[in-house]
Amino acid sequence: MRTGMNHRMMSWVVGGLLAGSVAMGGAGCGREKSGASEPGTLPRPPEGGDAMGPGADVVRGASGIRGTVAGTGLVVKDAVFVWMDKADDMTLILSDRPGLCPLLVSGAMPKDSTVLMIKFKHNTPENRDAPFAPGTYPLRMPGQDKAAQDLKRVQLLKLDGTCESTLAREESRAVAGEVVLDSISAQKDGTAAGRLKLTFGEKQETLEGAFSAVFCAMPEDATEPRDCR
Repeated sequence: MRTGMNHRMMSWVVGGLLAGSVAMGGAGCGREKSGASEPGTLPRPPEGGDAMGPGADVVRGASGIRGTVAGTGLVVKDAVFVWMDKADDMTLILSDRPGLCPLLVSGAMPKDSTVLMIKFKHNTPENRDAPFAPGTYPLRMPGQDKAAQDLKRVQLLKLDGTCESTLAREESRAVAGEVVLDSISAQKDGTAAGRLKLTFGEKQETLEGAFSAVFCAMPEDATEPRDCR
């Protein structure tokens, strides 16, 4: 069962941007945002240490994600995140295709790629306009009260040559887990580092590991990606 990308699949990622919220972005493409958190440090774990320990870092271009979903793994070659000033959500994107920023800014999605999309959310009046900060973000569970901060949605996509996902939605959506942000700086040349452990589908398949992503903002007049390259 294939999951179409063009517009419908991407609306949860980019739709918020059109309402002054968050979209997608990449390294070196951002402008500094007011209210951004201070730059964090990205220490590497000691040799032989736990790669999932606090402060663990993964160099962009290296894989820090273990596990498979529906037979699909993720060797991370680019990792980016975007937070629009005073937005209440933020998107983290890990992909096995480099050069995400120029592609996304131009209004295109990366064809023939595997992409992990993670949407963070602030849910209270007190934090709604605040920059995202280090902390634990659990996946939102159906029927439960919203936490002050959580993950609204997580999905693994395996995009083909037309940017449609070949993974069924019911097996590629996360059903449990959390992401821990150890450090984040949502400004030009800023980074976000942390760890994730997520469970997908009825088969309870798991992706886990450490990540390091680079901040970038989309143009203020950005629209949903309508191209596939």
